[in-house]
Amino acid sequence: MTPTSNEGFPQQSREEEIINLISELNDKSYQKRQEAANMLTQIGNPAVACLKNALLNDPDDDTKYWATIILGRIGDTAINVLIEILGTSDKDLKIFAARAIGEALDPRALPYLVKALGDKSWSVRKNAAACMIKFGDAAIKILTESLASTNEDLRYWASKILGDMGQNAIDPLIKMLKSENKDMRFFATMALSKAQDIRAIRQLINCFRDESWIIRKSAADALEQIGERAIEPLTIALSHEDKDVRYWTTRVLGKIGAKSIQPVLMLLKDDDTEVRHLSKKILANIGVLAVDPLIKILKNDDKDMRKNAAEALGEIRSVEAVVPLIEAMGDESWFVRKTAADALANIGASAIPELTRALMSDNEDVKYWSTVVLGAIGREALTPLIEALRTDNKEIRFFAAEALGKIRDPQVIPYLLEALRDKSWPVRKSAADALEEIGEAAIGPLIKALKNENNDIRFWTKRILRNFGDLAIVPLEHYLLEGDDDLKIYAAYALGEIRNERSLTVLMHALNDGNEWVRRYVVSALAEIGNVEAVPAILESMKKESDEMCLLNIKIMRKFGKPAVAEIIRYITPENERISSYLVGMLKTFGPEVTGEIINSADLFIDSKYACEKLAALIESFGDQAAEFINGFAAANPGRQNVISFLSGIARHAPKNPSITPRIQKR
Repeated sequence: MTPTSNEGFPQQSREEEIINLISELNDKSYQKRQEAANMLTQIGNPAVACLKNALLNDPDDDTKYWATIILGRIGDTAINVLIEILGTSDKDLKIFAARAIGEALDPRALPYLVKALGDKSWSVRKNAAACMIKFGDAAIKILTESLASTNEDLRYWASKILGDMGQNAIDPLIKMLKSENKDMRFFATMALSKAQDIRAIRQLINCFRDESWIIRKSAADALEQIGERAIEPLTIALSHEDKDVRYWTTRVLGKIGAKSIQPVLMLLKDDDTEVRHLSKKILANIGVLAVDPLIKILKNDDKDMRKNAAEALGEIRSVEAVVPLIEAMGDESWFVRKTAADALANIGASAIPELTRALMSDNEDVKYWSTVVLGAIGREALTPLIEALRTDNKEIRFFAAEALGKIRDPQVIPYLLEALRDKSWPVRKSAADALEEIGEAAIGPLIKALKNENNDIRFWTKRILRNFGDLAIVPLEHYLLEGDDDLKIYAAYALGEIRNERSLTVLMHALNDGNEWVRRYVVSALAEIGNVEAVPAILESMKKESDEMCLLNIKIMRKFGKPAVAEIIRYITPENERISSYLVGMLKTFGPEVTGEIINSADLFIDSKYACEKLAALIESFGDQAAEFINGFAAANPGRQNVISFLSGIARHAPKNPSITPRIQKR
């Protein structure tokens, strides 16, 4: 960066400074990108105009990403820019803007985020929804109002978000179940599938009486997802006078599983012949003869007819239906798209070749749903998805990574790790999310990836391991104690990056490991965590460490900050003579300011001639810079004569080149 104040250099204007900082947002070094972002955030409102210009005109994804994040952090006038961007036609910019608003959580943006839930792009809708969830209860009112929208995508996402919000959003969803609009009732049943509230369960059972088969089926699906919590009220509903209620109750109890077997068996004695029959066979096999007529119905003007045809084709599982169903995943109706995808997943492996070709479709919905289906098919779809990670199209790479995460097969881990260095930020994020989906099996490879030379891989690896929480810490602690030397080193490094204090005990125990390199990484990890409780254990371990290791500890100890000073002083004793010079060296790394900490800790050493001599020599080495602390203490504590006497014997002027660097002592 150009200097702004040194003599002999031109003065840099604020605008030039901002532009230069923005240019660093696409630097190869993540650290430089982050530093530039932090500085722009500190500049605040004056940077907004230039950041907006970068968003609209800079071709680089990283620059756009960081610019929106910075605008979100600035808030204030920057929110208006983000709101304006939500109204543009640029899909990527709208995605970045939604993410940034999720950082700012400014309620002024809520109406515009709701509108984005109905955007023509699935990616924009998805990111706007993720942002809305972060607003929590503050978004419930406007989301509830938006359920009356004529845009079915908007209504779908609004109901889905309300379902994800939990208890406080249940009442508006229950109210929505009584709407005259069938689509709104459908969205409400789908959203309530995540509820465990008894009121919601009873209202969903009541939906079995709905005049629409679609609503009855959706309510059944929701209760199936609720699972065990719904068994008791469903069992009560078995004796309901309405035949539809009994039929759907039977169907749901059968799908919930073993815990509902007994009430289902009781239906075999039901007086209604139809119910007894349906309890044995719910889904009918239409057969191959129905395929051609059903394919024709996929082009019908009635979306309910198209949806029902897609569902039936999925039950028949005919390969002839694969291509028409893939085309149906681009239908204008979300209902039809979802049902066609479910049908293809039901058809399974025989659909893979056509689904692979569909990844190259110009239709974004077809690409998205193709990856969802491939993910649902599982292992047999791995090869085409791995190949899709290598295409030139960043959207295909994004969806491929997402699908691989859904499959959760450990053999894809190397490919997802490689995708963490992708030139597109959304692809990197998708690969990271996929590795999180895979879970514990990814921990070992992720640990080794921490040492990768690529900054992006290291950044995302640390983030994933932190997100794993206890899932990552437990195996890492095991590797540190039981693994081979290389694995121990990786584990120590990873625990230092995760920085969870629950690992202190295991790390301190590992200070006794037989391999010096393991111990080096353990000390570094403890310093990264920064809890001063680890300092005594490190100092104790130095008693048996080599001189080289002691010198390394001098450099590391400063990370613990001034709270470590008192612990270091405790160890400056005649019994610890070999390491005392190293301990004094540690204190010197804190600079002249450590004089105040030493004086305030005088009770720890004032009775030890040995410690007094060592610490007096250190303070003398700081010269005039230490005088302020000495004089200040004497003035404030006239009664502390023993300490004042110690201080009065310290020389006021240090030699020109003072040095108390520890001598390398032979052991």
